[in-house]
Amino acid sequence: MAGGLLSSFLLLIFVPSITIVPIFLSMLGGLFPDFDSTNSTVAHMGFRVNKGLRVKPFYLLSLFGSIIFEHRTYTHTFIAAIIGGVVVSIITYFVGMEDMIINGVAFFLGWVSHILLDAMTVSGVPMLWPMKPITQSQHILSHKRRIKTGATFDQIFGLLLLFLFVIGVVFFFLLGRIAV
Repeated sequence: MAGGLLSSFLLLIFVPSITIVPIFLSMLGGLFPDFDSTNSTVAHMGFRVNKGLRVKPFYLLSLFGSIIFEHRTYTHTFIAAIIGGVVVSIITYFVGMEDMIINGVAFFLGWVSHILLDAMTVSGVPMLWPMKPITQSQHILSHKRRIKTGATFDQIFGLLLLFLFVIGVVFFFLLGRIAV
């Protein structure tokens, strides 16, 4: 999530300002590669309607994704990130939102941030499929520097990214680059 949020600032290289919508879509894109697992954050995020009813809008997608895909395979590729960005662009167009391209790019950037962060872990990801076999994981850190998922350093690193996002929001808001 933190990587997705932080990736939204890459949009500011190309556009004069962004609203909260692309920032939210970058965050969502940062979570979406894990829709292949019913144990993921994207599967369980939602909202409470009342005391007994909680709506989880992406749970069925995660259930479907977990049946079709093994975790950290096809959903952790650059091809999946492109498809996700295109789908979000189309959805935002049909619901009448402005900036459909920016919204799709924001979702794509969030998705790519997830892939790159997972490529820093011990497990790695098959991000280069179909150029490399889906069973072959790629890493962006040397063997000794890879991060164990869920370990203390992993959690501290996530908090650092979140902290950098907060600083960035304040900075870009003060510059008038983030519109409310």
